[in-house]
Amino acid sequence: MAGAVLATRPDLVCAGVLEEPPWFTGPRGDDQPETTQQWVQGFRDDCDGAEARGRVENPRWPEIEFRPWAVSKAQLDSSLTDRGQIARQTPWIENAAAITLPTLVVTRGRDEAVLVTSRSRERIAELGNRHIQVEVAPGAGHTVRRDCAESYHQIVDPWIRRQFATAGS
Repeated sequence: MAGAVLATRPDLVCAGVLEEPPWFTGPRGDDQPETTQQWVQGFRDDCDGAEARGRVENPRWPEIEFRPWAVSKAQLDSSLTDRGQIARQTPWIENAAAITLPTLVVTRGRDEAVLVTSRSRERIAELGNRHIQVEVAPGAGHTVRRDCAESYHQIVDPWIRRQFATAGS
C-alpha cells in the first residue's frame, strides 16, 4: 500500500521506507504450503500456542513483540494478504517505475524470501529508477526490524535523517 501511495499520490508524502513490501517475482502460490486463511486460523484457534511457536521460530525478536504479534495475526483479515488480491492491483513493478520520491526498500538477507527475492531486486535495478534505493539486511527474515534490529536501524535511521535534512532545505 505504501508503495502504491508513493507511486500515485506523491503529494501526500515526502519520502518512504518500505520494509519487505510484497514485490515478489515468480509464480504465485507455489511457495506457500498453507493458505493465509489456514495460517491465520491457527492463531485464532490457539493464540498462546502460536505465540510460543513464534518465540522458538524468531529467537532474535524482542520479547515485547510476541503477544501483540500473535493477537494481531489472530485478528487479521486474511483477504488483505491474499496474493491473488494483491496481484489484481497495479503490478508492483509499475508502481516501482512510477515512484518519483526518495524511497528506501529494506529487505531480508535470507533468499528463501517470497516477497523481495533476488529476482525482484534485479528487476528493480533494471528499472533504473534513481529514486529507489534497495538495501539488504544480511540474515534478516521477513520482519527485518525485528529479526535484525541493529542492521535495520543502521540502514534506515541515517537514510531518514538525510531525507529530513533534504526536505528542510
